[in-house]
Amino acid sequence: MNDGLITFLSLSVAGAILVSILLLLKPVYKNRLSHKWQYYVWLIVIARLLIPFAPETNLVSNLFSNISTEVIEPITNAYSHADGDFFLGDGAGTNQPVLAENPFYDPSPTNRKAGATEIIGAIWFVVALILLIRKITIYQSFVKYVRAGCTGVTDIEKLEQLGKIIDSQNIKTNVELCSNSLVSSPLLIGFWKPCIVLPATDISMSDFRFTILHELTHYKRTDLLYKWLTQAVICLHWFNPFVYVIGKEINRECELSCDEAVISSLSPKERRCYGDTLLNAIKTGGNYKNSTTSVTLWESKKILSERLGAIMTYKKQSKVIVLVSAALAGLFLCGATYVGAYSSSPSSNAEVTNEEKSKTPLGTKEDYQSLLALKTADYKNLTVVEFNNNLVEWSTQNMDGAYTAVIENDIAVRQFPEYLDAEERSFLSLTVKASNNENSVQMRSNYGKPPIDPDLSFELSRENMELDPPVWTQLMYGFSYQFDANKLTVGERDLALTKVINEVQNFWNSTDIKVLADMSSDDMLEQLKTIVETCSTETVKMSVVENYFMFQTSEMLK
Repeated sequence: MNDGLITFLSLSVAGAILVSILLLLKPVYKNRLSHKWQYYVWLIVIARLLIPFAPETNLVSNLFSNISTEVIEPITNAYSHADGDFFLGDGAGTNQPVLAENPFYDPSPTNRKAGATEIIGAIWFVVALILLIRKITIYQSFVKYVRAGCTGVTDIEKLEQLGKIIDSQNIKTNVELCSNSLVSSPLLIGFWKPCIVLPATDISMSDFRFTILHELTHYKRTDLLYKWLTQAVICLHWFNPFVYVIGKEINRECELSCDEAVISSLSPKERRCYGDTLLNAIKTGGNYKNSTTSVTLWESKKILSERLGAIMTYKKQSKVIVLVSAALAGLFLCGATYVGAYSSSPSSNAEVTNEEKSKTPLGTKEDYQSLLALKTADYKNLTVVEFNNNLVEWSTQNMDGAYTAVIENDIAVRQFPEYLDAEERSFLSLTVKASNNENSVQMRSNYGKPPIDPDLSFELSRENMELDPPVWTQLMYGFSYQFDANKLTVGERDLALTKVINEVQNFWNSTDIKVLADMSSDDMLEQLKTIVETCSTETVKMSVVENYFMFQTSEMLK
């Protein structure tokens, strides 16, 4: 849900950026490029608002990486450490819990409270669905109302003229012709069974001809479908004020570009007659209209004034302008692609479930041998920087094979081959995992992202079903740490991390489960802070990451 919500929000932000670009540049292209270009260029914006695919490196993804890091990284670094596991490390003894990775906090659905993202997602979906249903219902009512008051046109001359225009436009579909005195303007309704509705039939043949040409041009261009696609985007991105600007601009350019298409084949005298037809349309008809999802001859006097001006100043574009228009459309498309959207790649900190990861080791014996070669006799005496550099070199050499199989799969789910001993497993579970996380943090900084401290997150749970009523507790916590990687050795770092893990584990196991269940979230958070601060030293400063904290008990649900 986190990834999906962030991706959707990133699409909305990307769309807002593209809308802003078009509006800022509008004074430049408004009177230079065709209205057809200005109409269809919005399809690129709509596509950006709907399609989450983008290059791996893009503008919006970089902007949202900070948000995704806060939401996702704490979870993908999560471990659970349970009784019966032992960490074999320098100075750690043999009775300390090993890290068993569990990338997601995934308690039973019956015990889990809805998170903020689920609530936000539910609100978005409900509002979007209501808006869409409302628009569909209104349109259906509009069509039903219009058709109920329609009477078929019986004027033979007008029907013959309609047939000639349909043939000249190469339209194969049957088009109905009706009249309804209540509609405010001639309009076209119906996807599959198009119907042109006139407010009156006592119009001149010139006005009739141009009205039919206008409405059939809308039909040929599937403007009705375009408008519905726009309305769907508005419903999905209802919280984004920029989508309403898109709807307004598309409605405006829809009529301007339709006029342009009609008059492109007319003589100057016929263009003036076409303008007269628009003016005459104001004088006829009633007040009932639904311009949002229908295509009409005129919508408002303000737009009509602009349309008449465009008709009077119309000039056919030269080939140079056509080529420039095509080039600008291509450039804007490339820009929209670069603006992009957030998406998590499989190799990054993406949300995947345990079931999606292999439950059996993927690394071959050769893969493990190559990685365990880093476990030299004196690796604990190396500085963290030295060891991390060795791991980077190994990862670079094995990116397509052992890195994916061992680090991204086997270490991630702590599913190791049976031939590995406990010391080798602990080396992989803690040393390699911690260093790999630190390298990821360093890589973020290299790409200009805000610096963050490396961190680890863990999950603990206890239950006693023999009690009446049964008692259970679940905890997710995390801590970040700061240290001088050029001075601290790997052994010192691992020992410091292990100390925190063990202290929390000891508190968790030694405290009576009823006492844990009666604790509040604030009490548990303060206890964790005390433990982590106690374990913090001058060389390794640690602190609880409150954004990772989650504490639930059976008592809380009563």
